[in-house]
Amino acid sequence: ADDGTVYVLQISRGGLLMVDPTDPSTMEGQLTAVAPDGTQTVIASEGLVFPTGMAIGPDGALYVATFGVVGEAGQIWKIAV
Repeated sequence: ADDGTVYVLQISRGGLLMVDPTDPSTMEGQLTAVAPDGTQTVIASEGLVFPTGMAIGPDGALYVATFGVVGEAGQIWKIAV
């Protein structure tokens, strides 16, 4: 981001090898902000299922593609930061 923050998007918090199809919580990813001083802040995780892409819009919001590996179930989330 313009202020030096780096946003890190994980497809699965526990790793893909730990995904259990019967437990939706194992399919959740995580979006973390890393400040220039190294401070890490989780921006989103709950409900963020298999996120596969992210962009910073001209409005400063983050746009995250979710359900990226589930065919036509994909969504775009707008996350204000």
